[in-house]
Amino acid sequence: MAVYARIRAAGRGARQVVGSFEEEFLVDQHGGGLSQKLLLIQWAPLPQEFKVAHFSRVSSLEALTALYGEINPNSLRKEVPALTHEYRLWIEAAPFMAIATSGPGGLDCSPRGDTAGQFLKVLDDKTIAIPDRRGNNRLDTLKNLMGDPRVGLLFLIPGIGECVRVNGRAIVTVDPLMRALFAVQGNLPVTVIVVTV
Repeated sequence: MAVYARIRAAGRGARQVVGSFEEEFLVDQHGGGLSQKLLLIQWAPLPQEFKVAHFSRVSSLEALTALYGEINPNSLRKEVPALTHEYRLWIEAAPFMAIATSGPGGLDCSPRGDTAGQFLKVLDDKTIAIPDRRGNNRLDTLKNLMGDPRVGLLFLIPGIGECVRVNGRAIVTVDPLMRALFAVQGNLPVTVIVVTV
């Protein structure tokens, strides 16, 4: 089985073997520095005992919590009912996020990204606005929001090993004022996703 993914190449002709699969980094042969290329990962077949049907399962909350022990109190302290000043700065600086939604076809997690400032805006400590510009027009996220407003957002900044997670409820709007907030060279987003924390 082959799995294809896009990568940022780390060096000319780099080749690495890790575990049961081989990675080959295909880089620009014209020497233009780092470039995005196609990566082919060829996976070795797993033995029969690694099939999901053979795994022992954890099937109760009691068994699960017994495995992991007490919750780290630090993880509870950073969970707050509204966006703090620090969280707001992080979100506004993030050039990439993933948005998770749920719909009739199941769960979906879609990547979103753009230049900081054009990407999204934090309107207040409870509200984030995310423009939706024309793309592949699958509309997976937007279709899901028509029936279920719950969203999970994950904000990432490249090179930093932390993230900010936000859960809330979203609407899709075509409000002219909201769309105008995200005008880029005269082009407006088709809709804006407004998330309330």
